Amino acid sequence: MQEYTDEFLFIEQACNSPMATDEMLETLEQYNKDTVRIFQRGIEEGILKPASPALLISFCYYPIQQIFKEWRKDRSMLPDVDFDMVFQMCWDAVKR
Repeated sequence: MQEYTDEFLFIEQACNSPMATDEMLETLEQYNKDTVRIFQRGIEEGILKPASPALLISFCYYPIQQIFKEWRKDRSMLPDVDFDMVFQMCWDAVKR
């Protein structure tokens, strides 16, 4: 997100748009399936908590996404974010 901020913000906006095309949504669905497989493997190997892969993904993706968007604002409530700490907090939420 930090390295490709413009692309991240564009993709996020496009995904949430009612104008998103079926082709675009199908491409994203394939990425989602790949991510679910990775998390499912982590669950099966005992690395991740035994929970729904979608729930675990949510605890990784959404906090980082929301904190990043808030951090980018001119008048952010989070002007100094330690993203290593954010990643660690997300990891702590999903690891077994």
